[in-house]
Amino acid sequence: MRAPRPTTRSPRSLPDEAKRDDTRQREGKGTAVSGTGDAPAQVSVELSGGADDAGSVFALLGAAFASDRADGPAPRAAESGGPTVWSGVFDTARPAGGGPSGSPSLSGPVTASVQGGYVAVDRVVTVLSAAFTVTEEGSASGDQEKDVNLRLEGA
Repeated sequence: MRAPRPTTRSPRSLPDEAKRDDTRQREGKGTAVSGTGDAPAQVSVELSGGADDAGSVFALLGAAFASDRADGPAPRAAESGGPTVWSGVFDTARPAGGGPSGSPSLSGPVTASVQGGYVAVDRVVTVLSAAFTVTEEGSASGDQEKDVNLRLEGA
């Protein structure tokens, strides 16, 4: 008995509804993909540490990738004085086209949780590693996504 052959479908051979979804994604109207299969390109980044340090990290990532934080307010310290976590979403499939203005600095260690598709997370970690000393403190992997916990320190 002959083994079944794996099939692949190009967007042209997809049903009409799937073609529309594929077009919406390419136009930025759906979930972003990284260009490597259907891997998600959006990465969620959560930071703890000082407000200025979080601002430095977000500015670095915002110079490299499109973000939901593009025109948003800079991180501010909470009035309660308790721990604060800042978050942002970065689209690694849509480069921002810029580089960091100057060398980013950190006043102390920053903890970062980076979650998304494998390729997308690796892209974010590469950008962070170019600017800071990065120590991986843990990770969890799934079928299509991974979550990496990092410690960032000034280089």
